[in-house]
Amino acid sequence: MGQPLSPEAVHQARAHAARAPRGILAAIRLGLTNGRLEGLNSKIRLSSHRGYGFHSAEALIALVYLCCTGITIELPRMSLTPNSTGAALIRPYNA
Repeated sequence: MGQPLSPEAVHQARAHAARAPRGILAAIRLGLTNGRLEGLNSKIRLSSHRGYGFHSAEALIALVYLCCTGITIELPRMSLTPNSTGAALIRPYNA
């Protein structure tokens, strides 16, 4: 199945269970875990690494909100239309 636990690990688990039995039993009974919090922490750390070199903390905070809140930002669709000189102008479709 797996490696047996070391005597130190068993001792630490017993000591923890003796200190916080109500919390442990409540977590088991209610099915609570910190998995979502750990996942969010991982996303924030990734955003922090991607945002390395930003000039302000506000930019990093905005990136975290963008990555972690499920916000969908629709960008306006653009079209390229030639002007009188033949150069392309970028115009929104709805204009």
